[in-house]
Formats: sequence, structure tokens, C-alpha cells
Amino acid sequence: MNNKLSIFEKNSVSHPVQTRFNFLKFHWQKISVVSAMAVGIVITNIVFTSSPQAIPSTSSESSFLTVQTSAINRVNQYTLKRTFIGRVEATRNTDLGFELAGKVFSIMVDEGSRVAEGQVLAYLNTERLLARKNELISALNQRKANVKLAKITYRRYKTIVHDIAVSKQQLDEAKEDLMATQAALELARSRIKSIEIEVEKSTLHAPFDAHIVHRNVDEGQVISAGSPVLRLQEVSSPEIRVGIAGLIVDSIQIGQDITVEVGTYSLPASVKAIVKVRDGRNRTVDVILSLHKLPTHIRPGDLARIELAMKIDLEGYWVPISALSEDVRGIWSIYTLEPLSKQDPSSVQIVHRRTIEIIHVESERVFIQGYFEHDEQFITDGLQRIVPDQRVQVSTSLAHSKANLN
Repeated sequence: MNNKLSIFEKNSVSHPVQTRFNFLKFHWQKISVVSAMAVGIVITNIVFTSSPQAIPSTSSESSFLTVQTSAINRVNQYTLKRTFIGRVEATRNTDLGFELAGKVFSIMVDEGSRVAEGQVLAYLNTERLLARKNELISALNQRKANVKLAKITYRRYKTIVHDIAVSKQQLDEAKEDLMATQAALELARSRIKSIEIEVEKSTLHAPFDAHIVHRNVDEGQVISAGSPVLRLQEVSSPEIRVGIAGLIVDSIQIGQDITVEVGTYSLPASVKAIVKVRDGRNRTVDVILSLHKLPTHIRPGDLARIELAMKIDLEGYWVPISALSEDVRGIWSIYTLEPLSKQDPSSVQIVHRRTIEIIHVESERVFIQGYFEHDEQFITDGLQRIVPDQRVQVSTSLAHSKANLN
């Protein structure tokens, strides 16, 4: 036995507590190293022994995105359809008023009343006019007496002028006095006639069969000449006025039959007139339609809707709105496909972006122009998953044929 003690033994002899601590520390270090090696071996086995099916192969055809497509077919024209909103209007409307100023004496009708042509509607106070007429009648009687005296004087002078009882000068004066009194008599009669006309115009008559839709004044109110008293709306079948925008108005002819929708009713109508001027504010042309028949519940002021169609001769293509992709700077495009293999066109396809021009838009499809090859396929929807030069597979489903794009 070696007399020399190891460091461990020396420490054990001299420091028993410290020796126990060092012994435990030495064994914990060995356990930690062994544990770390075991964990590393487990991780390595997991990595190298995992099944290769956990990560799909990018080269497998089943990983390509499946898209729905349709063949793009050229057409020579498209139908431009537009819906326009108009308004039902009475054939004639008028704001009726007196031609003279005065105080309203009586109004015989009220709002909602139906009146016949020639019916008395209102009166002005005519006391002043009647008093003036009485004055003129008195003046007329005086003029008649003056004319009678002038006639007698003229006849007398004309008889005795040969006896040199009166001079020719006096005879001429008598003749001119007779003519003057006769003119004054006619003037008095004309003034009376003018007063009678004013009295007549102080009575308001209905110019046609109508409904009273508004009453502006009441009795006792002093109004100026021409102030509207009543608003009248003709009873006969109303018309429809529609503002037509664009070139489609050129396809409308006078006498053309058009179906008008008012509320839930479809009514037959015909074009009565086309206004020969375009509105400067909304750039529309007014077209006036006459209704063949009118339900009783349809009133002037109701909204009416018509749909017009016009064929436009222009070559292009119909595609669904879902096939459009917005490009930079407001340019629109669609995605077309090119087979990766010419021998097997049904295999993997390559995506290409084609810039197009939108000509006409409808509810679910658009008419476009662009350069395409005959029967070239384009992607109909799901563009948020598509980028140019991407490889995709075409779906064998016919679901994309649900819309007729021709």
C-alpha cells in the first residue's frame, strides 16, 4: 500500500464535509453528460428514422393547384342593355291665377276636388269695377244727349245755309261738333265694355277637366296679377318622361312600343315624342311615352322604369367578372393557360397574364377586347391563389360551365 495519500484521500481525512460535497458534485456531472448524450441520440434517431411521407414531394403532380377554366370564344357583337328611371306626369299641369290684381272674394273648390272644364273656381271682389261701370253708363247717357243735340243743330244749319241765315263756317263747325260727340259716345261705350271684361276676368274658370292638387290663397287675401291661386292637374291618362343617356337614344323611334314598369305592374306604352335637345346637367335626352291603359292606383309623380337594348357591332369576348384581375395603374388582365407538354395538353399547365380592355359590364360578366388564340383557356375564378408562370392543373369538373358567356 502506497503510503502517499491521494488528494482525495487527504481531503477526506482533513475535511470530511467538503469531501462529501465534492463526491456528489463529481457524480452529478457524470449524470448530466450521459443525459445530454442520450437526448442527442434520440433526436438524431427521430430525424433520420422519420417516414419520408411526412413532407410531400414538390415534384408530385398531386401538389399542383387545381383550377377551373373555360375556353375564350370570340363574338362579333354584344347587346347593350340599360335601365332608365322616369316619372309619371300629367299631360297638362297649370298654376291658375287671375289676370287682374284684387282681393279674393270667394274660392269655390278645395284640394282634391275634381272640376269640369268651364266650372267656376274663384271670384275677385268686383265692387270697385261695378261702381266704375255705373259712372261710365251715366257718362254714356250724357254722350248720347250731346250727339242728339249735335245732329239737330247740324240739320238746321244745313237747311238755312241757302238763305244766308248762317255761314258755311258755322255749318262746318256744327258738322265737326256732331262727329266729336259721336266719337265721345263710342269712347264711353268702349270703356263700359272694358269694365265688363274686367268683371268677367274676376271670375276664375277651369280650362279643362282636372283635379285641384294645391290651393295657394284663401278668401280676403289681396293678390297681384298673375299670382297662382290654384294648381290644376289634368284628369286624362298621364304620360311618362324618361331621361335617356348615351347613344342608345338613337335606337328609339316615335311610335315604338315599350314596356314600362311602374311599381309591380308592367304597362304597355308607346313613344310619343323625343325632345330634340340634350340636358346640359345630366347629358340626357327626354323621351315622352304615352300609356295605352292606366290602373287607377297609378298617379302622377310615381317612378317608372324602362329597359332598352341596342346591338353593338364590335368583336370581343365575354368573360365572367370573377376572371378579372386588377393589374398596376388600373390595368385589367385575365389569366390564360399553356400546356407544359404539347403531347399531353391535359397535363400540367403554365399560367400567363394577358392584359385586356373592358368594353361593357353587366351584372356577372364583362365584354372585353384583347389578343387571344383560338379556344385558348382562361381561369374563371380563384385568382387570389394565382401568379404568373405558376404551374396548375385543370379541373375535370364541369361546374365552370354553369354560366353561358356567349
